[in-house]
Amino acid sequence: MSDLKKVMLTFDPMISSKKPNDVVGESSCPFCSYTDMENLIKEDGSRLWVNNKYPTIKEVNQTVIIESDAHDFRMYEAESCELNQLFKFIMSCWRQFDEWPSNLQTVFLKNQGIHSGSSLNHPHLQLLGFKEDVGSLYMPSDFEGIVVKETDQLFITVSTQPICGYIELNLRVHQDAAINSWTNDLMGLVRFAVGYRDPSHPSYNIFGWKIDEYYQFKVVPRFVTSAYYIGFRLSQVFSTDQLIQIAEDLKLNYLSS
Repeated sequence: MSDLKKVMLTFDPMISSKKPNDVVGESSCPFCSYTDMENLIKEDGSRLWVNNKYPTIKEVNQTVIIESDAHDFRMYEAESCELNQLFKFIMSCWRQFDEWPSNLQTVFLKNQGIHSGSSLNHPHLQLLGFKEDVGSLYMPSDFEGIVVKETDQLFITVSTQPICGYIELNLRVHQDAAINSWTNDLMGLVRFAVGYRDPSHPSYNIFGWKIDEYYQFKVVPRFVTSAYYIGFRLSQVFSTDQLIQIAEDLKLNYLSS
């Protein structure tokens, strides 16, 4: 048996019980007209970066980016100009967050939909900073797979060794790449995830890491998590032929040429 100690995060259920929830509950939305301005870190029009009012995890600096004051805004439906302005703001906040002295490493997390872990439907995402050493939050194999697109600054794959299982789509972009050179492709991956299996009830995550001089994103359509993974830490993956079909579909229908 391995004697390596598993890293655990401390969750506060009392704080969690106070969080508003309009995904599986009927709470009013706190982001449509944001009033907790004492938590404001940075703003750009209706885009706000704020400290999370409900910090449920002890070891993590939890911050939220409210993408718009429009409750039904969806980044994957936005026009290119609005999308680029949003990601310009997001990446500016992330770079600033990376400089916080208490953050040992930072990550990006977006939850959307009932199976994603989100408690609010209003468009938002999180920048998370780990205050304690939790080890590496990725393995290089997490992003390896069928190559979909490759340029000098951009690399897109379909995972052949997914973290949790099934379909995981990866986009790596150089830190100096122009925002408008990759955001449409990232949203193409999201549109695929949204349309996969049940577009009437879309659930997906976007995960992000800063790795050396690159930003690495992973887009995952979400369903009920496999019992194989929960109980035995066993991930499942589609056949190579099926993954190649997904890669071809992405090239033809979702990504810029």
